[in-house]
Amino acid sequence: MKKVEKIVYIQTQFEGFHRWVDAPIDVAFLRNTHRHIFHVEVGVAVKGSNREVEFFLFKRKVDAFIKEKWEGQFFESSCEMIAEELLHTFDAEWVDVSEDKENGAFVAAIDDNSVDVIVEKPSIFDKREHCFYGTEAEGPNRGASVLFVPGSITQDVFKHVVGEFAFLPFQRIYYGAGNDRDIRLDTLAAIELYAHNRGLCVDIELDDLDNVRIVAEFMKAPKPGETQIEGVFVGHRPPCRHNIILFEHTPMGADPDLVDYMKYVTQTHIHWREVVLDKPQKFVTPTNDIFFQADSTLIPMERG
Repeated sequence: MKKVEKIVYIQTQFEGFHRWVDAPIDVAFLRNTHRHIFHVEVGVAVKGSNREVEFFLFKRKVDAFIKEKWEGQFFESSCEMIAEELLHTFDAEWVDVSEDKENGAFVAAIDDNSVDVIVEKPSIFDKREHCFYGTEAEGPNRGASVLFVPGSITQDVFKHVVGEFAFLPFQRIYYGAGNDRDIRLDTLAAIELYAHNRGLCVDIELDDLDNVRIVAEFMKAPKPGETQIEGVFVGHRPPCRHNIILFEHTPMGADPDLVDYMKYVTQTHIHWREVVLDKPQKFVTPTNDIFFQADSTLIPMERG
């Protein structure tokens, strides 16, 4: 008989006003206090099947705590901070906190011997420790559900994350996320294998042409147990579907044999450009785009 794990959850929301005092210059407006409707989900583990945790009573406790801490108030807590405090206060298995049902943080409890993982769209984080989960906000895959992997993540951390959070419905893996483009080939190999086995596409963001060449050759090369005959892989597996993205602070050209997209950010726009010789597609996301907007407050790429 299969082992059954049960989690019950409640959903609630509250109005709050916060700011990010250390926001970088490109999003300096986030240093000002702005309003959100914060949407909250809290899941707790139960053993029984007959209302061990009653929804209405549990929700009242969560709402009372939120009212005391954040509702209608001015604060500097991020979505991650709110989620983590709720997680510990209510001994929850996971907490999801989002701003206006657009961007947010998913924080889960894991055992003490595991890697501390916060699953969220990328932001400021400790390198080699965190992966993130969320919705792609710009570029050709805007709206896709994505697992974001910083470049310096080790392959062991990546394998742990996809093992612990296999239930997340991500469609793509974005490697080199969160402005951490220190790509590791061993981690890339683990990502490639995982993506191939699940039919996912991998987006790889780099900011150095030498690294672009190294990664491009790595992705094309046969893997252990493979041979390549007239450009066709025979043996273990073909390379997974992937895009290489070159990030630059200003627009420039790139070799279409190596790079699929160019990306650069200005104070008002996020630019993606397909690197092809004939009629390249362009994807421009203004910081006042409706996708980033809530209650007339601009929140492009905000992480709380």
